[in-house]
Amino acid sequence: MDIVSVKNLSYRYPTQLEEAFALNNVSFSISEGECVTILGPTGAGKSTLCMALNGIVPKVFGGKMTGEIIVAGLNTREANVPDLAQRVGLMFQDPESQFVGLTVEDELFFGAGNYGLPREEILERIRWALQVVRLKGYERREPSTMSGGEKQRVALAAILSMKPRVLALDEPTSELDPLGRAEVFDSLKNLKEQEGLTILVATHHCEELPGLVDRAIVLNEGQVLLDGRLEDVFQEMDILTSIGIHPPQVVEFWKGVEIRLGASLGAAPLTLETACRDFRELVNQGRVQIADGRSEAAEFASGVDANPASQANAVRVRDLWFRYPGGLPVLKGIDLDIPAGDYVAIIGQNGSGKTTLVKHFNGLLKPTQGSVQIFGKDTRTVGTTALSQRVGYAFQNPDHQIFRPSVWEEVAFGPKNLGFDKERLDQAVSSALQMVGLEAEKDTYPFNLGKGQRQKLALASVIAMQSEVLIIDEPTTGLDTRTSLEVLRLLHELNRQGHTIIVITHDIDLVAENVPRTIALSQGVLLLEGPTAVVLSQADLLKETYVTPPQIMRFGQALADIGFPCQVATVQEAIGIVERPGTR
Repeated sequence: MDIVSVKNLSYRYPTQLEEAFALNNVSFSISEGECVTILGPTGAGKSTLCMALNGIVPKVFGGKMTGEIIVAGLNTREANVPDLAQRVGLMFQDPESQFVGLTVEDELFFGAGNYGLPREEILERIRWALQVVRLKGYERREPSTMSGGEKQRVALAAILSMKPRVLALDEPTSELDPLGRAEVFDSLKNLKEQEGLTILVATHHCEELPGLVDRAIVLNEGQVLLDGRLEDVFQEMDILTSIGIHPPQVVEFWKGVEIRLGASLGAAPLTLETACRDFRELVNQGRVQIADGRSEAAEFASGVDANPASQANAVRVRDLWFRYPGGLPVLKGIDLDIPAGDYVAIIGQNGSGKTTLVKHFNGLLKPTQGSVQIFGKDTRTVGTTALSQRVGYAFQNPDHQIFRPSVWEEVAFGPKNLGFDKERLDQAVSSALQMVGLEAEKDTYPFNLGKGQRQKLALASVIAMQSEVLIIDEPTTGLDTRTSLEVLRLLHELNRQGHTIIVITHDIDLVAENVPRTIALSQGVLLLEGPTAVVLSQADLLKETYVTPPQIMRFGQALADIGFPCQVATVQEAIGIVERPGTR
């Protein structure tokens, strides 16, 4: 029985041109108890579709909608949003944007309480919801003090306490480390298996989908491009990669080997376990062989100097300790050098101290103990304004730093406050906008831009200040692979021009493919640093900071006994290692 039916749905936001559509003639249905993922590049219409299911679009946003949506027997055109919210629970990408309570219990009480239910029934719902998401005992915790994964599960529990029949989740793990992602997806699997809920999840993270999702709907430019079983959709590599969607790395590897060898190897496995099993069978059957010699990853790793002695340090950290007022130490005795001109990623679980560390580089924080030097100057003796001339910082959420009425004014704000004269200011702003591809949007209100464009705007605001060191905190959060690569190519070009680039990220796959050096933090301690391929190969140590090496690297490590190199960090490197039998 269909619980969701969408027929010929088209929608245009009030700010869109007459011929433009966020959704264009979309039709599909979802059976009760089914779990469906919505895939698509940034701007494909995934978020709009989720909001349309419970009436927020168009009832809150306005605009023009045609077609029909029936959810649990209600027509979204006729029903009001509160009635729809009882049937469709919507979880936004940023959980903090929907928090209203001071404690976890307050947060969960709010939704069910608005239905006028008896107090005991509400409390019973709260107990049940917290148990489902494994947060029993957190009732009195303040959401603001919790980790990213815990916040997402609180938001999920708040929706569950309202007992909806359908869950619509918009990028529920985009800001989380691997542990946080696993926590959320485990909760969803639990809901599917034990409660039989219908789940719709829009995401860019494909690796976690097998085992949870029954079906995939692929959107592009507001239209349905593919709709079918997950295993069938993931086989359509050419279509998916053409719009910036990347299936699990083992699928990409399998399809790439087929192209390299010019032979069919059968349906691509979806999980690491099945890929390892199937590849072993291919080797044992003599259908493929592993190339002799060192892998390209190992050569890359040995060719990168983890701390070039010939370069002066842009950042020098010695015995750095830091604690927030009244709190425990967040950073514990860190020693670190970042040479001028370096391109480095800082990785680690939520709460490991990554953002706290880099805030010492531009003077937003001062050491409790120890020292931080920027180009030889101790940050305790240099003002924040002077430091910001040399160290630019783009925040994790671009919306936290965007506040001016136009794109041009937003980018101009920083350099203007640094005292740029008009000629230099105009040149700096124009150059920055051109570099990020936003010159045509210079008069646009920033919040009319898409998430990817706002991310680029935040980056342009930092670039325009012409700082020698650029710190970018989670530059690819919520972006599809194609847009993420555009941002990283931009950072690579800035590095080529001589800027020192420091990137904080949870996207380990992109780190492996694009960033030459990596620093790993765990609970405020420097855990690892060195060439990226070497750092990511230390799987046992990385467990301490809940970082999982790229799937393709775990694939190689699992097959080390049959000669697969352990330090292969990218899919293309792995494909290049597989040969036809008899090639040697």
